[in-house]
Amino acid sequence: MRKAYIYPVSKRVQNAIPNPYIFNFINSLRNYFDFVNRNNPSNSGILNLIGYINRIDYVFLNWIEELPDNKAGYFQTFIFILVIYYCRLTNKKIIWTIHNKQTHYKKNLLIKKYILRFLLKKSDFIITHSSAGLQYASQLSERKLNIRFFHHPLEDNPKGNVETRKDIDILIWGTIIRYKGIDKFLLYLKKNKLDRKYKIVIVGKAKSTDYINEIKLFENPKIRIDNKYIEFDELIQLINRAKIILFPYSKEFVLSSGGLMDSLSLKANIIGPDIAAFKDLKHEGIINTYNNFDELIEIIDREINIKQTNKDKIRKFIENNTWLKFAERLGEWILTASKKPL
Repeated sequence: MRKAYIYPVSKRVQNAIPNPYIFNFINSLRNYFDFVNRNNPSNSGILNLIGYINRIDYVFLNWIEELPDNKAGYFQTFIFILVIYYCRLTNKKIIWTIHNKQTHYKKNLLIKKYILRFLLKKSDFIITHSSAGLQYASQLSERKLNIRFFHHPLEDNPKGNVETRKDIDILIWGTIIRYKGIDKFLLYLKKNKLDRKYKIVIVGKAKSTDYINEIKLFENPKIRIDNKYIEFDELIQLINRAKIILFPYSKEFVLSSGGLMDSLSLKANIIGPDIAAFKDLKHEGIINTYNNFDELIEIIDREINIKQTNKDKIRKFIENNTWLKFAERLGEWILTASKKPL
């Protein structure tokens, strides 16, 4: 079995695998790679890789551009760059997934941009979950990239779109953070006297006290904002009660969205900006997108009385883009290109 290391697997959370994406990635690729650190979460960040470096042939990287913000971030970044050079010298393959166009946090911005361009030069394989990621990476790179677009994998959830009372017009869920554009959407509603037209529920844990206080000013009898982490079972109930799931994300940041795919797995009626992964799914005919808030209101008014989504088309998409299908395509690509036996 080919030995691989995946970042991040952190000890700073209660579960060994801190992110469902990482857990699903490891689990789906178990027939192709043995991830040596899967059961050994670390609190030392990328420095943990040094202990495995001579036991592996592949390094998988996710959200690595945020490294400077971590504890001893500058030092970790310096060591990371040296490790990547060592990997290149010893023919270890580097696989990097680009999850976002820009960092969500402006701190250490110059170093983060350097890491991005550095990985565009040094990565052997680049994964993106949006067709826009292909263009974005190519524009920043001076060399031809070995990059492929795979839809963000997902699984059919039978608990989705069940018959229930639809008493929420619009649900916005997920971590409450400025790049998701919640404040801009609420301000638009307020300015256009639409802030009492729809029953809106916004739920998620805020990253910033200042930001949650800012958007809390828009609360009224029709708009409820819950600053809390939401368990998936509760989320399923909210999505089933909602007529529309809205992602009012700012266009400059987004390439892909786990929240989008989680909502799609529940066969929700989704509206998002006409960019990146949202645009890809619009072309598949399974969600709606908008270019500005005026257009968004027109779509909301049209979709709010739709009795059900196109379940059959969504199920077909899910069948073609499961984690298992993703693993088969990714594993074959990497191992064939690496001249390793399948």
